[in-house]
Amino acid sequence: MEECELCIIGAGYAGVNVLNAACHHLPPGARVVVIDRGGRWGGQWEGQYDYVRLHQPFKGFSAGAREWAFANSKPSGHLASKTEILSHFDDIVATCVAEKNIQLVQLFRYEYHGHETVGGRVQLTAQPTAEAAMGGVSPVRIVASTLFR
Repeated sequence: MEECELCIIGAGYAGVNVLNAACHHLPPGARVVVIDRGGRWGGQWEGQYDYVRLHQPFKGFSAGAREWAFANSKPSGHLASKTEILSHFDDIVATCVAEKNIQLVQLFRYEYHGHETVGGRVQLTAQPTAEAAMGGVSPVRIVASTLFR
């Protein structure tokens, strides 16, 4: 069983933004669990073709005021590539973890199928995807103070 202050369902753009916002309010050392069907941070970007780019300048696509690693070396109108976007998401997560010493549990290749609230805490079981289950991965029971989905 995993106990945590925050459970985030989805590791896409919204999930990255939730982690970023939460790291400003969570106590140092807080435990955060992330559940996502994919294999990494990035949501729909993980499965995009390599040639897909943002349709807006990169500076308008971030979490909070997080700077892109290449912000000073690219023109302001640069349309970030899939690889750059995924790298930026990873950078944001790493920065959030480092800033607050967050204990981040990443349950990639897991699915969310609902929750219940018991005694003011959220309880759910993260189920492995069919692919992960074939590899012997087991369900994980989670109890959280807060759930974002």
